[in-house]
Amino acid sequence: MLGFFRSKKKTERVIEPGIIRVKNPDIMIRVRYQRLTERDLGIIAYWYHQVEEDLDVVIDRFYDNLLSIKETKTILETHSTVQRQRPLLKRYLESMFSGVIDDNYVAYRQQIGDRHDYIKLETFWYVGQYEIIREALTSLVADKGATPQELIQFMASFGKLCHFDMSLVLEALAQSRLAKINAMAEESNLFIDEMAAVFQKLAKRDLTVRLTVDEKSKFESIVREFNVALDVLDQTFSSLFGHAKEQYTTGASTVAAAIGEMTTTIGELSRQGETARAVTGDTVVNIRETVSQMEVLTKASSNIDNITNIIVQIAEQTKLLSLNATIEAARSGEAGKGFAVVAGEVKELARQTNISIQQIRELIGSIQTSTKHVGSGIQNVNKVIQEIDGIVSGTASATTEMDVSVKQLRAHAQQSAEEAAALTELLGEFKLTRRS
Repeated sequence: MLGFFRSKKKTERVIEPGIIRVKNPDIMIRVRYQRLTERDLGIIAYWYHQVEEDLDVVIDRFYDNLLSIKETKTILETHSTVQRQRPLLKRYLESMFSGVIDDNYVAYRQQIGDRHDYIKLETFWYVGQYEIIREALTSLVADKGATPQELIQFMASFGKLCHFDMSLVLEALAQSRLAKINAMAEESNLFIDEMAAVFQKLAKRDLTVRLTVDEKSKFESIVREFNVALDVLDQTFSSLFGHAKEQYTTGASTVAAAIGEMTTTIGELSRQGETARAVTGDTVVNIRETVSQMEVLTKASSNIDNITNIIVQIAEQTKLLSLNATIEAARSGEAGKGFAVVAGEVKELARQTNISIQQIRELIGSIQTSTKHVGSGIQNVNKVIQEIDGIVSGTASATTEMDVSVKQLRAHAQQSAEEAAALTELLGEFKLTRRS
């Protein structure tokens, strides 16, 4: 068996060299740099066969130390158990002490490095494990009768192997982590590039663009939330577009119809006001003519009263003359009878004249009283007509103001329609998934 020979003398041991056969030239450079030789591998293999039956002692110390540290214990119990790991550690030690370094040996260490990266084992915990193995093996080799010189030689050879072994595992660990970092960087770059492309389309008002969802990506949740935000934005703009379009089409026509109705109403009010003003104007003129005629009638009735007074005076004088004639007829006797008859008739005429004059006075008084009442009523009607004329004038003024307000409202409505059209045009520039 390789490395296992009994010494020819008690003071001399025969060590068969190990084998170093690796195709990768970079690995061979590392071997030479570590000054690791095939003789070193032979020394390690020789003493391993001496202590192989006690290998469980090394494994026990390894896990006792690992379980005594909270961090390493947590890592172990999170990913595996001691029972599962013991055979794996034994296999690892056997390959390490086999006296052979080849491509399989290197590949095995690379697998270990990848595994340590997976369980996120920190480097200093891993390096510390070699120290536990070195101490346990050194103690066993000493117990197997190694001389101080042999013990020093074993420790030197094993130290070189440990450094080489660690370099392989740590390099694999570093490469694994670097690969993850590169993958994350590549994923980040792709994500950033896609985000940049999306923002460029958003800048061009395209709201239909979305990020690609990859469930394996570390940005998957961000992508979904971003897409949801874009969905909300798209729906909001679609709703705005629909409302703006509706306002522009139905709202503007409704306002225009209302303004048209108000304009028609105002025009009708204006025409009615002008008609009312014309009617009240004619009425005022007629009333004024009537008042003038009533005033003439009043003056005429006053003149009639004056004439009546004159007639009364004449009647009184006639009555007096009749009385004188009667007296003279009485004095004349038979000769004055005819004169007495005439005087009687004159007296009767004077009496009837007084009666007629009294009736005329009563009629004139009634006419004057009625004329006064009619004049007073006409004056009241004139006041009412003047008030109506004022109201009509006020209505005309209010109608004019309403017309101005309607024109302003039309201007505002036109401005609102133009703004709605501008908003619709602006929203129309956005590319949406749907338009309400």
